[in-house]
Amino acid sequence: MNLSNKTDATALVQLLRNAAFLDHQDISSKLLEYLRHKLSNASNEELSYVFTSLVLLRSVDAKFFKHLEILTLRRAHSLEPSIIGKVISSYAYLCNQKKISLSTSFIKTFEYLIMNKLAELSPNEKIMTLIAFLKLQRLTQQTKAISNKMLLDLIDQIDEDIKDEKTEIKVSNLAEMYYQLLSHNILRSEINAQNIEDRLKNINKFKPKDVFDILTVTQNDSLIEHLMKFLELNINEFMPEEIIILINISSKLTSIKPEIVPMIESYVNSNLGDMANEELAKLYCTIHNKIGDLLTKDFKFKIQKLIDELFPKAQAKSLPYLLPLVKDQFNNKEIRESVQKILRQKDFSGQTYIMILGQLVEQQQDKLNEDLEFWVNIMQYVPLIGINSFDSYLKLKSSITFLDENIQELDFKDLLNFLEERYEKPFEKLENKDEEIKQIDQ
Repeated sequence: MNLSNKTDATALVQLLRNAAFLDHQDISSKLLEYLRHKLSNASNEELSYVFTSLVLLRSVDAKFFKHLEILTLRRAHSLEPSIIGKVISSYAYLCNQKKISLSTSFIKTFEYLIMNKLAELSPNEKIMTLIAFLKLQRLTQQTKAISNKMLLDLIDQIDEDIKDEKTEIKVSNLAEMYYQLLSHNILRSEINAQNIEDRLKNINKFKPKDVFDILTVTQNDSLIEHLMKFLELNINEFMPEEIIILINISSKLTSIKPEIVPMIESYVNSNLGDMANEELAKLYCTIHNKIGDLLTKDFKFKIQKLIDELFPKAQAKSLPYLLPLVKDQFNNKEIRESVQKILRQKDFSGQTYIMILGQLVEQQQDKLNEDLEFWVNIMQYVPLIGINSFDSYLKLKSSITFLDENIQELDFKDLLNFLEERYEKPFEKLENKDEEIKQIDQ
């Protein structure tokens, strides 16, 4: 389809939804440029589609969103209840991801709308709305834009729906609400979670995120037992990334840790042939760090042997996870030689490079002077990488500063000055600009 200024809002919104879903960021940005001048022609439902599409984008143009926000507020009292839920849920997500600046007036308007149209919301729409306001309340603690009383009134309404067994409620909504309420500093002592827990114990099919949400906060033994039975039967359906999250959560729960370990070993053994090298390295690094002391000897030996074989021929993206696993299997010289060989392929992101450098500095810090040429060669990649966050820049700066201060024969001050000019000053300007926008909104 050829785009032009004559393309109507309906077509642009539909194209935006498709492009955002397929992760076509450049196309989405172009569509937003055209849509900005046509937003006023979009229906209320189409405005809600724009909000949900923005959630899928990596960044949101501040001017476009301000225009969308103003238009939505103008139409606030004509929005249907189902649309109100979609908009505030998307808004909460965008704020949490720091893609937009939070507006107190926008939140207060929607709080008023929801409490006045509460009877028209379905049970699932009420829960989605509650989750959104719980997230937004955490972001507005200083201004206290959202009161606990309003949230408790909404919870009372939802509790009545949950008690009715005939009421259909999405498992994902129920699990996330349970997580949000029990992780709330004040509300968790104000509510009775028994009705939610009873509902959850009667569910036999969960998504991985549902399991994570519940396990993170629950202290209900029978609910935990119910989830363990589910995992025992369904853990092989999880992706390696989801297993990593499960390990991180369960490693903090001494009551289920011994039960989880055999499941994890069985999962790895069953899925070894299907996992990419990077997935195996990342997964076993987590297993080794979090539950390594409970693994069987045969399992440890088998996987460590695979890791040792993988390391010399690995891709750079696997190195951050392989380096901690091979430090006791290879000497420093062998590790340095393998790392240099792998990095020469120049097939790595800025984030991967920063993680690799951090691992190398930590492992080699007692023997930094053994191979000065190694550090010179490693530093040559710094001007070639891209850094997309201030936090990543600070980690890189910290590693290079440590080398500069602890290797007397080498001087990396010029490199540090280069990084400051290229990243630190622009990031500081962006942070100052965001702060100005927040002050204007409030």
